[in-house]
Order: sequence, then structure tokens, then C-alpha cells
Amino acid sequence: MSNEITKIALAVINKQIMLPSNRLIFTRPQKLARAVIGHILAADAVDETKAGLKSFDFRDALRNYYLNESAALPQEVGILFWIYPSRRQVIIKDALLAYMGSFDNKALCCHILKFLPFGFWVLWEKPDTFQTTLPNLVPDKSMGIDDIYQTTVDFGNIPTLDFPEMPINDNQITLLSSKSIVGNPK
Repeated sequence: MSNEITKIALAVINKQIMLPSNRLIFTRPQKLARAVIGHILAADAVDETKAGLKSFDFRDALRNYYLNESAALPQEVGILFWIYPSRRQVIIKDALLAYMGSFDNKALCCHILKFLPFGFWVLWEKPDTFQTTLPNLVPDKSMGIDDIYQTTVDFGNIPTLDFPEMPINDNQITLLSSKSIVGNPK
């Protein structure tokens, strides 16, 4: 999936081809979700090996899901995705996004993983008032590990490269961990 969409995304961004804004692809959402979560959990594995596992609801739920192949994605977890046409790799763990006057004054706890060709936004207990046009990676959390789903990839609505971590207006506050990682592969 990644290789196929990378070729298409780079060709669209470089204006080498024109495509309809949406493309349907077949995926195994639970496998993709586990891969995303596995990368996020591994981001500070060295520190956790030395100091012990950090335990709180969000991380524990992700860890339990990742280690149990028969487990469904927890109801409290949502994974949104979008086309990310950059070779810069970003892993942000334990971020808080707050929108003053929105979400009933609740912060949005999340992890962010971005690498060519996708960005993933892993959300914990998303408030009902949070609205987005981004597709959900696992639309049916009861799907099995090998269940196939036809996913729509949107090439017409590509957010800025610093989305979602960069505040977009004066009402947004973003708090990031000092363990955030940004890399530029060769």
C-alpha cells in the first residue's frame, strides 16, 4: 500500500499526472493499525527499557492491542490518516491539542506519525464535538486481523506538512513532549 500510494502521491504533487481526487484501495485495517501503533510504541523503547514502561490508559490500551493479535482496536482509540507528500519523518508521542472554546474545554490527547506517503493521527477519547474530514483507518473496530476493507484515499485534500501539530489559529494550543522526533532521511 505504501509503495503504491508513494508513487502516485509524488506524481500528483509534482504535477506529472492528474487523477481524480479520490482513489479506492483495498487494505487490511487492523494490520495497518497495528503497524502504526507498533511504530509509535517503539519510538521511545530504549528509554522505557532502561527506566521501565510508562503506564497510563492511552499507552496501556495501545500496548495491549498491539500485543494481542485477536484484540479489536479499543473503542477509545481512533486513527485518522491523510496523504503526507514529504520525506521528512515525524513521530510525536503524547501530544495534547486544545482548542479554546471547543471540545467542551477538553484537550485532545494524541500521537502523530508521518512518513511518505501517509500521516497518521492516533487519538484517545476523541470528544464528540471534534469534527474532521479525515478518513478513519479502522472504520469498523470489530474487523478481524485479516479482514479486507475498501478504503478511500483523498489526493484532493492534502493538509499542510506541519498538520496537525502546528496551531492553525489563535484558539489552538499544542503541547509536545520533548521526545518528539523529526528526521530527514537521505
